[in-house]
Amino acid sequence: MPEPSIQNLLVVGIDTVSIANSAKKAGYKIYAADHFGDIDLRRVCSGFKAVIKQKPGKSCGKMKSKFKPEAFLKIAKSLSEKYKIDAILLSSGLDDDLNILY
Repeated sequence: MPEPSIQNLLVVGIDTVSIANSAKKAGYKIYAADHFGDIDLRRVCSGFKAVIKQKPGKSCGKMKSKFKPEAFLKIAKSLSEKYKIDAILLSSGLDDDLNILY
């Protein structure tokens, strides 16, 4: 039986822009669960959600006080329920809190 091909990739992490850009150039359809959700990420994604809601001219606050690993999992689950995701790529953010993945 042939192995299914991966086409739709969900990238999860604090700042997923560079990895999303690379995956897009490699031919994947990109979805992202990101902390910031900046405009550069939005340009390459077919769908994304961000942990924080940015507002023009307003500070996003200190990352330390806003960082919640559980939020990544919540928005990643939401994206995987909305879109057909073939694989998930973990980027920075959950690597210091691996217990959240179990």
